[in-house]
Amino acid sequence: MLRKIESPAKCELRSVIRFLHAEGSNAAEIHGRMSKVYGETFISDSKVRKWCRNFDAGRTDVHDAGGQGRKPVSTDDLVQHMDQAIRGNRRFTISGLSDLFPEISRSAIV
Repeated sequence: MLRKIESPAKCELRSVIRFLHAEGSNAAEIHGRMSKVYGETFISDSKVRKWCRNFDAGRTDVHDAGGQGRKPVSTDDLVQHMDQAIRGNRRFTISGLSDLFPEISRSAIV
C-alpha cells in the first residue's frame, strides 16, 4: 500500500520528474506514477511534459529561477521619506500620502 504525500515542495516534484525522465519514462508514465503517491491534482500532465522538455533542453536546476515575481517598490530611502512625511504631519491621509508618493500604489500604503 502506498502512502500519500501531502503538500510536496515544487523542487521535490521536479526532482522526481527529472529522475524518472532520466530513467527513460515518458511524461504520461511519470504523471501516472506520481499521481499514485502525490494524488491526482499534484501537478498537471502538461506541467510534467514542460519539465521533461526543460530537462531535455539541458536544464539541471529544479528550483525556481531567481528574479521571478514582482519587484519590490519600496527602498530604504523611500521608507525613510515616507516616515518623515508621516512624522511631520500626524494628521496625514492615505490619499495625501498617495499623492506624495505616486510610485507606491495606494493599496501598498494602507
